[in-house]
Amino acid sequence: MDIHLAFFKVKGVGEVYDCRRVYKDLRHWLVKEGNASAEAKDFPEIYFWQEDTVKQGKTFWIWWRPFKKVGVFQAGMTKYVKRIMKINIHGLKLKDTEIMHQGKKLTVQKGTFEIYVHEMLHFEMGDWEKTPGFKQQMFELFWKRIYAKNIAGFKKEALNDAYKIQAHLKNIFNMESWAPPVEPFFDQFGITNSEF
Repeated sequence: MDIHLAFFKVKGVGEVYDCRRVYKDLRHWLVKEGNASAEAKDFPEIYFWQEDTVKQGKTFWIWWRPFKKVGVFQAGMTKYVKRIMKINIHGLKLKDTEIMHQGKKLTVQKGTFEIYVHEMLHFEMGDWEKTPGFKQQMFELFWKRIYAKNIAGFKKEALNDAYKIQAHLKNIFNMESWAPPVEPFFDQFGITNSEF
């Protein structure tokens, strides 16, 4: 059973990127946060595709599926709960350019660069959710009543992780980060400060 929590995209068009640095930085961040292993063979990169043409430049897709096991229920109905983060990195029409940075010549890429992130909770259920009758009623009772607080806690942690990676990606792309809006104080009767 999957619960979808957050989806966002960070996109830069026509800017200069060091694709290797973005790749390494994001990978290091996932390892530091505990979503992936530092070992190269255990890193959850499941797909890599690259096309190189003279006219269009480089186009590539990279799919990562890092996860974090966050809980184990003792009730026997589920084995574990995982927070899965689907990360799709897409580069389009990237061409190599050279720039000067702090007195050094660097080879970077210019084009469109997008990163899609989809955060979800995955519950390993077995056959409980598929069986009809009494077991189905127990399944609904189990999720809607007994473990509602635990699931709400898992959702909150997963959303916090999604906001962290969004802020990190926006920092990499030098974009403004999202911050919760602060509501100004308004008196309930609509009396302004000048009337006091």
